[in-house]
Order: sequence, then C-alpha cells, then structure tokens
Amino acid sequence: MESDVGTPTKKAKLDSAMAATSPPKRICTSLNTFKDHREPHMAYVDKTALVARIVSRSAEKGYFVNRPRKFGKTVLLDTIATYFKGDREAFRGLAIYDMQMPWEEFPIIRFSMNALRVRSADQFEANLCSSVLRKAKSHDVCLTSPNSSDSTLLFENLIEEVYEKHQKGVVILIDEYDAPILQCLNKENAELGKDIEEILASFYGVLKSSSSHGYVRFRYMTGITRLVKDTLGSSLNDLSSIDDTSPQLASLCGFTHDEIKSTFGPELSEFARKAKKCEDEAMKGIEDRYNGYNWHLFGDKAGLVFNPYAILCVFKCKALGVYWAEEYLPKWLKGFLNRCDFFETASIIGGLVPMRGRQRSITELLQSLDLDSVRLIMWECGLLTAEFTAEFTSEDDAEDAAGMCRFPNNEVASVVWKNVLNNMKEAKSKEAIELHSGAERMVEFLMADDIKGFVAEIKSLINKVPNVSLANASVDVRCYEAFYHAVMFTVLYMLRVNVKKLHWFTEKTGAGGRIDFMIASKTTVYLIELKCNGNLDRALQQIKDKRYTESPDLDGLYKHHQIKLVAVSFTFQRGDGVVGVVPKVEDYERKR
Repeated sequence: MESDVGTPTKKAKLDSAMAATSPPKRICTSLNTFKDHREPHMAYVDKTALVARIVSRSAEKGYFVNRPRKFGKTVLLDTIATYFKGDREAFRGLAIYDMQMPWEEFPIIRFSMNALRVRSADQFEANLCSSVLRKAKSHDVCLTSPNSSDSTLLFENLIEEVYEKHQKGVVILIDEYDAPILQCLNKENAELGKDIEEILASFYGVLKSSSSHGYVRFRYMTGITRLVKDTLGSSLNDLSSIDDTSPQLASLCGFTHDEIKSTFGPELSEFARKAKKCEDEAMKGIEDRYNGYNWHLFGDKAGLVFNPYAILCVFKCKALGVYWAEEYLPKWLKGFLNRCDFFETASIIGGLVPMRGRQRSITELLQSLDLDSVRLIMWECGLLTAEFTAEFTSEDDAEDAAGMCRFPNNEVASVVWKNVLNNMKEAKSKEAIELHSGAERMVEFLMADDIKGFVAEIKSLINKVPNVSLANASVDVRCYEAFYHAVMFTVLYMLRVNVKKLHWFTEKTGAGGRIDFMIASKTTVYLIELKCNGNLDRALQQIKDKRYTESPDLDGLYKHHQIKLVAVSFTFQRGDGVVGVVPKVEDYERKR
C-alpha cells in the first residue's frame, strides 16, 4: 500500500488560489530542469503533492511513466532528483514544502538514454559501458568488474560500490528508457531493434536484482511507450505504472483543467481579451483543441489531461494553433500513416485499443502493421486516446481490457487527417477526387440549409466504403460508429480547408458532454449526433438530455442563428456494410 504522507496546508492552497491573480509569468517551452522552472516569475504547475506520494513509496518498489514527447517527463524526473538531494528550500512555496517529509539526501545514479546513439549492437554496448564508467567517476568510486565491456556487470558493480560508499540506498532515475529501441525503428535492419532489446533487458534487470539485495532506495523510469517495458521480460515487471495506480497519479504529466485555471489566471484573461471572448468561452476553445489525453484504465474522466507543451505555446503566443501534433509526430509513425489511404485511417479510428497487444515487441507490431497494432502504438504516442468504460481490480482484468479509440482533441485529429489528405492529393487518386467533389456538394447543401441533400451526399460517400475497411473491427457497434464518425470528420475537414463560409466542430463540448458534430452556416447551427442502427428519436433526446444546446458558442458567436437538431443513423448488416443512411431533423427553440 502507498503511504499517505500528508496533504497541502491551508497556506499551500492559498498560494494556489493567489496564482490566478498574480502578474503574468515568463513562459518557456524548452526548459528541462526543475531549477530553471523555479526562476522568478517563471510559469510552473505545481505537481509536488503527487511527487510526495511517489517518493514515499517503499524501497523495494518503483514507478514507471510513459508519455509522448514534451509532456514534462524530464522536468518531473529532475524534480524527483531534487527531492532526493534533500534540498527542501528548492521547494519553498510549493505543496510539498509544508508536508511531513523526511528530506534526507541519497546518492543518485541518473541516465538519459536518449543521449546514447545506436548504429550497431556492439557500438551501443560500448556507449552504455562508457556511460556507466562516467557515472562511477562522478561518484568517485572504482569499479572492480572483471569485464569492462559488459554494461550489465558494470552497472551492477556501480550500484553496489555507490551503496557501500554512502551506506545508503541508491536512487536510480532513468529518462527515456526506450529511446535506443525507438531509434532503430527508422533503420532498414529490423534485427537491430531486437538486439538492442536484448541488451537493455539484461541492463535493466540489474535494477530488480540490486533492489532485492537492499542496495536501492528508489527507482523511477520514463519513456514514450509502455510496449518496450512489457516486452523486456521480467526485467521491469516489478515497476508500477502510474496509469495502473490511480487517476490522480495518471495526471502527473500533463495539465488538468483546474491547474490551468489556477496557474495561468492572468494569461487566460489576456488570451480571452485578445480573442474577444469571456474566459469560460476561451477555456472551452482551449479544451476542444488540446484536452482529452487519457492513458489510465479507470474510466474516470477526471483523469483527462491537456497537452502541456501546447498550453504553454497558447499562452506564449496568445493564439490557438497546431503546436505539438505536427512537430512531435514520430517520423516512423508518420511514415506509416503516409502509406495509409483514407478508409484505412478511418478503420484505425473505428476500433478498440487491445491491451493484450502489449505482449508483442514494438518492432514486431510495426512489422505486422495490422490495425490493432497501429491503434496501440498511436495510443501510446498520444495520437489516439481510449475510453475504458469499466474499472479493473486486477492486472489480469486490465490485460483483457479494450478501450474505444478516438482522437484526443482537434489538434491531433486535424494533423492526422491533413497528412492523409495531402498524400491522397499528391497521388491524385480517384478516391481523393470523389471526396473533394463530394465535400463541395455538401457545402452547397448546407449553405442552402438542405439537410436532406447533405445526408444524401453522406450516403453516397459511405456507399463507396469497402467492406474490408471493417473486416478487423470488433463486434462492438461502437467500432462502426467510430468508423463513420472518422469518415465524416475527414469530409468536414475538407470543408474547413476549402471553404470559409462554414464553421464546424467535432466532439464540441456542451454542458453535459460532447456532441458528435456542430456545423454553422450563415443562418443555422446544426447539432448532429451519429448512430449505427440506432433509434433516431433517442438520438435527438440525447442531444437535449446532455444539454448540447447549452454550448457557450450558441449563446455567443451564434446567438442569432437558428438551431436544428439532427440525428443520423447508419443502418447496416454485418458483412454487408451500410445499407442506408437515415436522418431526422428537429427545430430547437431557444430558451429566452
């Protein structure tokens, strides 16, 4: 069991509340140390109450966290390192400062695996040995290992010698543990990745054995994928993933809604002023574009987090934009998406993320390139998120879980579809021409407020969907709904790119949930809910019951527009595909 080490005092809570009215902060997106973030007036989201829970874990245990690039993993690791230096003053003004913590200094061994280049297995082994020897020199210990070319023996010897010198358990921090393997995914020789996996399995196995001998006080490891950890055998199976622990710890990397409001109060006010919106409306826009990331298995929406890098960019530039998804899309994953056609990409979205796939190595997953494999990789890299509808009481339950795929937010969705559409345009395929011409006709129907013509064009598009696109989909009807949602998203994305007369939003946040689509013409706003073999009256009632009509946009930007509720049901037979697209439209009378 984790120990409860205390809670923030009233003073810490007051400090958090006062942050909302403090002067504007200095915002930098390239800082990787805790010390840099604690410079005067530098923006810093206080995660130290969660850090306190982690560092209080018993000596034989440790934590593992995987998140995409630029999600704050390195800063968090440096924060933990600062704590284990016993430097309480570095935390003055933060939640952990007033907690009942031991503040004891421990020897620290820290690796940044991203710094190790991979050209061959022998060269990587030599680089790893050199890194261990440098750590020994910095700790002023002499290694007695009989083999200076075996990184595993050297690492084992290093931990033991540092322990003997200080007579204290060693804190071991490893950043970007999977970077050497991910470097190999761009290599033509796929066998190199497997060789690196073998080297790392042996090297990381030292953590477990040294802990069992009492040499280790604490272990903490970060990376991009959990796939590598789960395929390194028993080397790391005693590290607890923060995502399997609690929804609260799952928010350790990333910003929550409350953290943004309390930390960036002046910046949010300035952003809203420049956008000519109230703060709540401005926050909704930020939420639609950058919120929605979820890696834990508890089904608790409180665990959703914003992309921290994108949020910092928004407040630094005082504008919404595509800040993270395009720049930090992994090259090897981008290469795969470039080979996908439109319907293959829609099929990736229209499915479930299977946890069982984690038993296969990432190199095997990429070689297979089946839909389940790609979904799992995209989820861990931050390009998909998954909704788990049940709580799991054991690891076995979690292994059998499957989460419903969706894009985490509009920033990611727009970048993924932009890549697909650009590839289609360059290929000048028949498929691309039909999609663009269909999009143009849909614009004409919507501008004329002809919803029946709009739906007829959707049906024409859906009839072109090859049945093979859903061949691997689960029997769960949600997979079909997600697939057709993805098809609709792509067409509407074309409308945004090619036409300035329409505004549209996908999964727009309302008072009680997210509407599938909201489309605004000059005079009318359409709230559209998609169903597969669904009851149209129930779909319309869902729009009302979940208060989608109470979106801030409807009382702000579109306060003079008519509102129409639209339910669209895709009727299909398994194996035969869609046999009909049926709409039902209802006028909505605004409450005055």
